[in-house]
Amino acid sequence: MTILGIESLRFRVDDMALMMRFFDDLGLLRALGETADEVRYALAEGSSVLLQKATASNASGTLGNQYGPQELIWGVDDTRALDAIGNDLAKDRAVSHANDDTLHTRDDGGIPIGFKLYNRQAPKDAEQGENGLNSIQRWNRLRKWYDHARPQVLHHTVWGVPNVDEAVAFYVKRLDFRVTDMIRNVGVFMRCDGRPDHHNLFLHRGQKPF
Repeated sequence: MTILGIESLRFRVDDMALMMRFFDDLGLLRALGETADEVRYALAEGSSVLLQKATASNASGTLGNQYGPQELIWGVDDTRALDAIGNDLAKDRAVSHANDDTLHTRDDGGIPIGFKLYNRQAPKDAEQGENGLNSIQRWNRLRKWYDHARPQVLHHTVWGVPNVDEAVAFYVKRLDFRVTDMIRNVGVFMRCDGRPDHHNLFLHRGQKPF
């Protein structure tokens, strides 16, 4: 089983125009097919940020907050791994299967999560041509400047949980995450097994899931 990182993060929003302006300004690019009730932002690695207009029909999966992040979908490398995750988690919790083969459930901290096949394309760093003390890579030309940031990846998310130890155990024992760091009395950093990052998930101590 290999979890390759965050495949998508779904937001439930009241003011679509305001939230679209925020993500446009952030530098994300809208994917084709947007509607008045749903807009998807696609990143270079293949991940997405999904904005959904708040309606009575899409209220499921909330954390007690009417608006904001509603569900985190982890990307899985192949069908066999996806089936293994679904079969294992179905032993002790409800797991639903969407029409697009996404699995939906909750972790032990109460956070709505899902799993989906994910063909991640790791972005390549642009050549900067930086000069150092012992390495001269740029002669007689200006350095590269950017007019606008363009985020390339969904690197990590932060969630609040009432019992950090219980939530960490779920990701380590059930999903093969690795603990990489911690802040005493605050929370724990983890990374999924298919990524070399410092962390892809931070679980923060809280009175309730948030």
